[in-house]
Amino acid sequence: MKNVMKKTGWFVVSMLPVLAFFAIQLGCAGVVMAVMTVQLMLEGTELSTEALTFVVQERYLENIVPVLIVSQLIAVLVFGLWYYFVWGKKKRPAEAERPGAVKILLIIVLGVAA
Repeated sequence: MKNVMKKTGWFVVSMLPVLAFFAIQLGCAGVVMAVMTVQLMLEGTELSTEALTFVVQERYLENIVPVLIVSQLIAVLVFGLWYYFVWGKKKRPAEAERPGAVKILLIIVLGVAA
């Protein structure tokens, strides 16, 4: 029973980066949509709530690529700092495996395929 709880705990911990990534992406989308909504309201456009929501969604979808790029850069910064503070400062043992050219190429191919 103790082993099952330990595995469950590690599974939950391993899901935290995924949840953090989704939170970053949704946070960026929410901020951009809020800014677009305020911008439309300051322009003086008199739209109903439904029409305003539709216009904001259309503008957001027209500008989705820059929003995703910004959210990805924020995620790289967050997870890069996390990696540095968790693993980057530690000295690895001399017998630790270093990835060869084949493993690096495999990682790149899997990354592109994903």
